[in-house]
Amino acid sequence: MEHGHDASDPIEEYFLPREKVSFISVEGYQQVKLFRSIKDKSGPWVLFLHGLTFYTDICAAFLNKLSRKHNVLSFDWPGVGGTDPSRNDIYTPQELLGFAEKVVEAAEPGLPGRGLSIVGHSMGGLMSLILATHYLKQGFDIKNVIMLAPAGVKVHKWMTHRLLTTPIIGPVLNFIFKRFPDATAKRIVYETRYNFHYMPKHMEEALWEPFKKSMLRDTRVTAARTLAFAQFPWENHEELFIELDRSKVNAIVVLAGRDVTIDTPATEHFLRTKCSSISIQVYPDYTHDLVACNADVITEYISAVLP
Repeated sequence: MEHGHDASDPIEEYFLPREKVSFISVEGYQQVKLFRSIKDKSGPWVLFLHGLTFYTDICAAFLNKLSRKHNVLSFDWPGVGGTDPSRNDIYTPQELLGFAEKVVEAAEPGLPGRGLSIVGHSMGGLMSLILATHYLKQGFDIKNVIMLAPAGVKVHKWMTHRLLTTPIIGPVLNFIFKRFPDATAKRIVYETRYNFHYMPKHMEEALWEPFKKSMLRDTRVTAARTLAFAQFPWENHEELFIELDRSKVNAIVVLAGRDVTIDTPATEHFLRTKCSSISIQVYPDYTHDLVACNADVITEYISAVLP
């Protein structure tokens, strides 16, 4: 969803400029949607990883504001926005890690070795942790890792995801979801709707219908992703936080006090007791969707941290 309004249009900030959107191919994916904004060719870069159920268009206000001061690269994860679905409906952390590596290298060759900062939100926050520790093991110079309301310690799963993992109901729902993907996709759209109520009114009006159409465009893919993410290891990644804590990377976790997706108290307690080198910023009155609902504050905070 790119935009061509002039700068006087108040809706403009909620859309990605056409000139900053492109499509590339990487192994296993014929089409990957990119957002690339270059502020200073010789300057450092920020890689932004959005959540696994949203996509770059939903984060347009955040990306547009962040790119005013920084070189920014972002992309759509498999099966959402403008990126092809995963082959064989595989959406494991390892598959997504390999995907991210290939996309980053194809979009900006050598980027991890050029003082890269990684910012991630929600499940993208967890993937930023996974990607950063992976890069560090390879000897790359990662400067900053900023995780916004990240999964990885403890989460509050959606009702659908909880039911899909129960011993008796789970197998039945799995069969129904595969057999009736249209109904599955509509259920996921219904469960996601409340997130948009927290957005600024202009943003909600601009983004809800395109998001809904995207989710319903290929209901088989949406259903497959839902089933995969019900089994996704959202929790119990404490060892990676500890590993990052022991590195020399400047690591920050930003939490929201009214988050109904991430268990903020449990995550904060773990980090404060086990990861003393990771800085923590808590916004008591904010909800989970920090990049969509609080783009101004969060981008200002990030820009104050990054070089």
